[in-house]
Amino acid sequence: YCAFTDQNGQRHFKSTKSTDKKEAKRVADAFQRAVDLTKVGTLTEDRARKVIENAVSEILETSGVAMQRFSVEDYLNSWLKEKEIETEPSTSSLYARLVRQFIVFLGLKAKQNLTALRSDDVQAFRDHLLSTKRSASTVNMHLAILRIALDKAIRRNLIDRNPAKHVETVSRSDRLRRRAFTLDELK
Repeated sequence: YCAFTDQNGQRHFKSTKSTDKKEAKRVADAFQRAVDLTKVGTLTEDRARKVIENAVSEILETSGVAMQRFSVEDYLNSWLKEKEIETEPSTSSLYARLVRQFIVFLGLKAKQNLTALRSDDVQAFRDHLLSTKRSASTVNMHLAILRIALDKAIRRNLIDRNPAKHVETVSRSDRLRRRAFTLDELK
């Protein structure tokens, strides 16, 4: 267990799930750093994630394991390199075009850790594509490719969940309705 004091002065006790005293101390220190940032009003979701990530990284490094860190952009570019080998050139070219669009859309967030990517980011990308008058099938294809790329990140243990998985596809109301041929047209 570790103990830390919150911004209101209340003492909290949490399990570190570790029997190693030094490791437990690092976890407790990380909790305390997060609380200290809260006290001065500078704790954001990204800073909290960074505090926790740094603590986990320290623990892994002391046990001789290097923590893999990828930005969204770095991961997607490494996934593209794999796809260049595994797929036809036309397919890998399509994937590369989509990834470039997504990275440009994310802006500075593409430089953040892959674990910072949220469903809201993917949904905003989907909505952006729709606002540029892309067809529903094109937007859905973009979502499917992002899901494939992020599923691979899960299999590589880089993220725990796929942020694209719960983004709804677009209904295909833009399909053209076909009519039957007339007798004259059949002749």
